[in-house]
Amino acid sequence: MVTRPDFPTTRPQNTSRRALIYSLTPIDLQDLAAYVPIVPEEIDVIYDSKEAKEAISSDNYSCVIINNTSLDPAATGVSQFASAQKNLHCRMTIELNCLPNLTTETWKLGEDQLFHHTGQETDSLTLPLCSMFEDNTSLKWVERVSRQFKEIRFRLREMKFKPILLIGAAGTCKLSLAQIAHVRSTRRACPFIYANCKTGSSERSWPFAGMKAEELFRQNIESMMMQANGGTIYIHEIDKLEYNALKVLARIINNPTFTSPTGKTIHFEGAIICSTRANLEELISKKECPYQILQVLSGHIIRIPSLIDDPTDIPDIAAAMIKSICAIHKLPEKTLSNEAKESLTSFIWRKNLRELFHILSRTVTMVNRKLIRKDDLYFGTQSNPIGEYQNEGDRIKAAIDVSNGDKKKAAEMLKVSRKTLYAHMKKFGIPTDYGKSMK
Repeated sequence: MVTRPDFPTTRPQNTSRRALIYSLTPIDLQDLAAYVPIVPEEIDVIYDSKEAKEAISSDNYSCVIINNTSLDPAATGVSQFASAQKNLHCRMTIELNCLPNLTTETWKLGEDQLFHHTGQETDSLTLPLCSMFEDNTSLKWVERVSRQFKEIRFRLREMKFKPILLIGAAGTCKLSLAQIAHVRSTRRACPFIYANCKTGSSERSWPFAGMKAEELFRQNIESMMMQANGGTIYIHEIDKLEYNALKVLARIINNPTFTSPTGKTIHFEGAIICSTRANLEELISKKECPYQILQVLSGHIIRIPSLIDDPTDIPDIAAAMIKSICAIHKLPEKTLSNEAKESLTSFIWRKNLRELFHILSRTVTMVNRKLIRKDDLYFGTQSNPIGEYQNEGDRIKAAIDVSNGDKKKAAEMLKVSRKTLYAHMKKFGIPTDYGKSMK
């Protein structure tokens, strides 16, 4: 896990200077002290590569320690930057190889419309996605997401409680992004709770009525707040919650407090990140969602782009994913042929990055050669390229679905004008507002 360094025999002249650790994810200083001679009280840990470089150039450190993994491209840059500094009295870097622990404390919504703690889980997509968020990324999807998260972080920097709403289509990695935001924040040492609102049932009514139901749900959310205080609660697909449950959640976000076992009222310090793929404004107009929930979250919205927003970015995203998958499975690096890239670009990604990741994971682990060809990609039977739909109506619906209801983008994908698209929709009996709720 840690390679013991060769320390210089002479001490720096200024012994008051501190040591700096750069790491993508949390470091246990007591555990590190068992391997290298450090005093945890004299260590500063920085988790942002830009901040680390600024700190290194400040002339306040005599030693720099880098948690360098193949899943953190920025770590190599920090290491090179440290080695080039003339102001370091002890010019050396100690390279660790610690993969981040990205487990979640998982709560799932039961048939009683209450959340129940089910243990710990790890999302297989979070680790490779984490490695794609580097300083000077060329990935447009990553850059757009990073910019929005940084704007929200700056806006909420003085607030102890941070309410955020993620809006994105299926498979846009809302869980992974919430967790990455957590491990790159000051909350990283505290728990990350994943509260999944999907039950597999369309029934959203409480089995009990009135004030009792609201009080039970409030206590339910308070239990998660107590477990995650100082950390992050991520509530996945809030539109699946019962109407009055959303009203209770809105009141909690407006006044985030919980009662301790001793009866003391405690203000929750951390973040509550909610997500949805639905159009909440439309649900409100249909009286299927209370306006209060959008009211308390409307000032802190992050919109997660779909792959269809910029298909030209898909080959580069795929290449970054393949690099991470190879690193995780300790496989030689693999690349995509031009034909394979074209096939990925023209595919209808109904489930966005998550579907792309699963297809690439299966391909990378099964193909032994370095070059991945078009025929190596198995898209399965559930999601087909747009040209392979036998029914033209299904093909049109698929284009609208993957475009999140945007008819202009759907028409471009189908290589027809918007006027022709509407004519075809009429011909196949597809309502003109089909897909509207996905915007």
